[in-house]
Amino acid sequence: MTTLLNGAFVNTPNYIYLAVPGVTPLCLESLRFMSDDYSCAVLWISCPYPGPSFWYELRVRNTSITTGPRQECLQYFKNMSGPYKGVYNSSCQDMLQTASVF
Repeated sequence: MTTLLNGAFVNTPNYIYLAVPGVTPLCLESLRFMSDDYSCAVLWISCPYPGPSFWYELRVRNTSITTGPRQECLQYFKNMSGPYKGVYNSSCQDMLQTASVF
């Protein structure tokens, strides 16, 4: 299931607040690293509701899925995140075809 989120940049283009439209911001995303070719990035995500929590995400462009992230992105992510797990599988591509937005 996908949900429409609004984003608002604050003070710097590296920080964005995310919220369901008409609701108090849910999360803050902070860009911590981006590759020179913009193919991958590491973000710090903080979602204080219902309790404080944060994590790091390694994101890649759709065109980079088969080759994987650039080494510098992967290394930065490993240095920042500690133990990690992958959450991508090929069914993620289906969301691009049949996204239902509320």
